[in-house]
Amino acid sequence: RPLIVREISSVISELGISTSRLGTVTDLPGENGGKRFEITTRLSVPVGIDLDAVLDSIGELAVSSGIAVSVEDLTDDADE
Repeated sequence: RPLIVREISSVISELGISTSRLGTVTDLPGENGGKRFEITTRLSVPVGIDLDAVLDSIGELAVSSGIAVSVEDLTDDADE
């Protein structure tokens, strides 16, 4: 969907969160012979930000955009 990366970035930015990495992959095989687009991002969430509110906002964008969202918590990832 055109402009989806900008929409996601705007929602994240409005929540006071920084994007430390962003990658996209296009033309992945999708369902029923269609194509799939994948966005991978690493977010730096400041202490004190309500993570539930962040996830709710991203989830609302996902629903309204017809996209799937997967979240992985890397707070214990000491290597990064």
